Amino acid sequence: MLSNYFYIDLRSLRLFRKLISLVLIYDLLIRMSDLTAHYSNAGVIPLDILYKYVWNQSYWSLITLSDNPTLLIAFFLGILIASFLLFIGYRTQLMTALCWIGLVSIQNRNPIIYQGGDDLLRMLLFWSFFLPLSVSKSSYRTNKKTTYVNNVASMAILCQILFPFLFSGLFKSINEWWSEGTSVYYAVNLDQIARPLSKWLSHQYTLTVFLSRITYACELIVFPVFMLPFYREQIRVLIVCFLLLFNLGTVLMFMIGIFPLCFFAALALFIPTSVWNRFEISQSGTKICGSLDNNDYSGKQNFYHLEINWMKEFALGFVFTLIILWNIASLTPPVIKFPAIFARSMYALRLNQSWGMFAPTVFRQDGWLIIKAQLIDGSVIDLNSPDLVLSFDKPSYVLDRFKNDRWRKFTEQLFVANHFLRFAYAKYLIEEWNCKVPEKNKKIANISIIYMEEITRPHNEKSGLERVTLYSSSKD
Repeated sequence: MLSNYFYIDLRSLRLFRKLISLVLIYDLLIRMSDLTAHYSNAGVIPLDILYKYVWNQSYWSLITLSDNPTLLIAFFLGILIASFLLFIGYRTQLMTALCWIGLVSIQNRNPIIYQGGDDLLRMLLFWSFFLPLSVSKSSYRTNKKTTYVNNVASMAILCQILFPFLFSGLFKSINEWWSEGTSVYYAVNLDQIARPLSKWLSHQYTLTVFLSRITYACELIVFPVFMLPFYREQIRVLIVCFLLLFNLGTVLMFMIGIFPLCFFAALALFIPTSVWNRFEISQSGTKICGSLDNNDYSGKQNFYHLEINWMKEFALGFVFTLIILWNIASLTPPVIKFPAIFARSMYALRLNQSWGMFAPTVFRQDGWLIIKAQLIDGSVIDLNSPDLVLSFDKPSYVLDRFKNDRWRKFTEQLFVANHFLRFAYAKYLIEEWNCKVPEKNKKIANISIIYMEEITRPHNEKSGLERVTLYSSSKD
C-alpha cells in the first residue's frame, strides 16, 4: 500500500531539497531585515513581554539565551549558511537538522508574526530529516535500485502537504463557503492582504460566489482524490497541476507570506516517476534505468535501499498518528479530544499546527495603521506613511504601508487582541526615529498609534470606517 500511494521519486526529492532550501533562504533574508525590531529586547517584543504574555512553557529558543546583537547576527548567518549547504547537497541530514533547530528557535522567539506558512515550512523540514535528501544525480541514472523511496516519512510528508487543504476545508463554515458563497467576496475586500487582482474581483460579486464554492469543494476533495486506488501516476500529475494553479491564483490575489512558496516547493514531491522518465528520455533519447512499468510500484528492485529500522519506522508512525489526532482535535466543533499526556511533547517538537486559513469564516474587519507623531517643534507627521504626511484618508493601496508580510501580520495582531504590544511598539518607534534624527527639535515628543478600522458590509452595502486609538503617549 505504501508503494502505491506514498512513494517519492529520488529526482523529485532532489528538486524538493533545492526548492525548500531557497524558500528557507528567502524567509531568513526577510527576517534578517528586521533583526532588531522582531528578535531583540530593543524591538517590539522584549523578552519580558514574550515570557509574560505569549510564551508556551514547552517552547524553547536558542535566541532567548542571549540578547547580544553580535550573537544574534551570527545565529542567523549560521542558519543561512546551513540552508545554502542544504541547497548544494552537503551533509544534508545534518544541515536539515540545523535548519530545523534554527527555524524553531526563530519562530518561538516571536510568535506574534507567526502564520500558516511557518507551520508548513517547519513540518516539511522535520519530515525531510528522515528522507534521503543526499542522493546524487548520478546514482539514480546508473543504479536500477535507486529509483524511489517509500517509508513512513515519505507517507507523512506527502499527507502533510495536503493537510492544509483537507483540514482547512473541514474547518470552514458551510453556510458562508457554500450556501451563501460570500467568503471570497469578503476575502478580496481585506485591504491588508489584497493585491490588484483582488481589488478587481471585489467588483465581480457573481464570480466571487462561484470561486467561494469551487475553492471549498476543491479543498475537501483533493485528499480523497489523491487516495484513489487507480490511475496513480495520472492522479499525481493532476494533483501537481491543480495545486500549482491554486497557489498561483492565491499569490496573485493575496499577500500571505511564505505559505504559497512552501507549496510550490512541496509540489516537487508529487512528480511521478513516469514524468521524470519521459522527460529524461526526451533529453537523452535513451531509456532510463530503474523506470516503473505503468502503475506497478511493487517491484522491489525499484526501491531506494535503506537499512530499515523498524523501531524508527514505528516511532515515526506513532508521531504521524499524533499529528493526525491533533488536526482532528483542532476542528470546530471538536470531534475528539487530543490526549493531554502528549500535548507538551507536541509543543516542544513544534509538531502543533493549525490550518484555519479563512476559516471558519472570513474576517469582516481590517484596516491600516496611522502612527501620528508630534515632534518637539510642534509639527505632526505619520511615521507609517511613505511621505510622512498625516492623512486619515484611505490609501489607494494599503499594502504599500507594510515593509513586508511580517509587519502586516504584526499590524493585524496589534489591533486584534494583543494590547500588551502597543507600549513596546510605541517605544521602539520613538527610539528608532530619535536615533536617526540629529536635530533636537525634530525628535518625537508624543506618539499615537491609530488604527483605521474598515468593516466590510454585505454586497451592495457601504463599508463602515472607524478611527480607533490603540495607544497614545500624550497625557491629554
